[in-house]
Amino acid sequence: MFLNELNKNEALAFVNLVKKFATVDEVFAKEEKELIDDYIEELNLKNLEIANEALEVSVNTLKSSSNRNKNIVFFELVGLALVDGNYDEKEIVFLNNLAKDFGIDEIKVNSYINFFHEVQLLYTVTFSNVEEKIEELKNKANALLA
Repeated sequence: MFLNELNKNEALAFVNLVKKFATVDEVFAKEEKELIDDYIEELNLKNLEIANEALEVSVNTLKSSSNRNKNIVFFELVGLALVDGNYDEKEIVFLNNLAKDFGIDEIKVNSYINFFHEVQLLYTVTFSNVEEKIEELKNKANALLA
């Protein structure tokens, strides 16, 4: 949703970080693979070689980003963690370490988790005005990333 705000180096580091994160629980779900492909397309990296850098290299690249961009990256990773329906202990440790590296506090982390639970609810419950709810969630996500 907000990944277009990342510059090319941040985008490459993000995709590398996502690949590492997607396999941290030793389960590479079909949904995770599809989401990574969507990220690559959204970031216009489809024809670029994405290096398989060490986790620390990607984290260090992103640590020098703006607070908003660090929050965008973290926000997307929380979404990825929840896309397969599981929130594994290894994923929690990974995200907690990344939150610490990025200076994201526990309150904000919990806000992101709650946001994605709302998104999941949107897709499991029928609302009379789905488009309005989606717009509300977009605005809420933008406010969370501030």
